[in-house]
Amino acid sequence: APPPPPPPGLSLKMLSFGALPAVEVSILGSFNRVSSSSSSRSNGGGEASAGEAGEYELLQVFSVGSGGGQAAMVLAGPWTGPSAAAAASGTCGEDVSDGSAAVRCDVQFQTVRLELSTEDRAASLEMLQAAGLAEYLEPTPLKARPTYIDLEYMSRRLRVHRGESGALYVLSRLAPGDGGASAVPFAAA
Repeated sequence: APPPPPPPGLSLKMLSFGALPAVEVSILGSFNRVSSSSSSRSNGGGEASAGEAGEYELLQVFSVGSGGGQAAMVLAGPWTGPSAAAAASGTCGEDVSDGSAAVRCDVQFQTVRLELSTEDRAASLEMLQAAGLAEYLEPTPLKARPTYIDLEYMSRRLRVHRGESGALYVLSRLAPGDGGASAVPFAAA
C-alpha cells in the first residue's frame, strides 16, 4: 500500500507569531520541556509573594516537503505559577486531581528557534538549508501576548492541561529510564 499522505501544511510564520518566514510545514508531533526554579514575583499590588518560575519550551516537530528530514520549532519563555516547581517535578498529582480548581500557570513566549534532530542531524540541516531556515538555529525574539495553561491533573507520568484556547492536552512524561529530557530527539539549547 502507498504511504499515507502528509498532514496538511501550516505556515511557520503563523506558528511562530510572525517571527519566522512563511514556509509551509507539516507538523509531525510535539514535546514540552519544562525547568523550574524558585523566585519571588509581584502579586500585582507591589508586594512580593512566594512563587515559582521556570522555563517552558514548546517543541513542534515538523518536516518541509518530502525529503525526509525533521526539525523542531521551539517556542520558549518563562512560566510562573503557584505550583510551577511541583508541576515540573511531577509531584503534584494529588494536588490537582482531587476535583479542586485547576492550577493556572502563566506563560510568556519570548523567543523562537529551530532545533536539529539528534537522530539525523545532517538530514535535518539539509532540509532547513533548502527551505532557507538554517539561520534560525539561534533564538529569535518574538512578540506574543501572555497566555496560560490550567493544570487539571499531574502525576509523575502524566499531565493534563487546558490551554487558553480551551483545547485539552494530555502529555506523558518521558521516564528517567527512557532517557528523560534527553530522550526528546532534538538537541536542547
